[in-house]
Amino acid sequence: MYYKGTSNVKCPYYIRESRLSMTCEGFISDEIVMRFTCEKDKETFQEKECYHYPNGCIICNANEKKYAGRA
Repeated sequence: MYYKGTSNVKCPYYIRESRLSMTCEGFISDEIVMRFTCEKDKETFQEKECYHYPNGCIICNANEKKYAGRA
């Protein structure tokens, strides 16, 4: 299934999504999954964070620190 967020994502830590979840590169383990209660909540999060880079997402920020050697 195609999700519109996939083509708009700019964040390099984004991996994939499903209807109610998103998977991103983890800062401790390989992947971290965020689950949402509805599609609108997921879309709102994506529009605010994933479609921009750099962004204010806690996962993005933690990965930035990991790669900077400060985690």
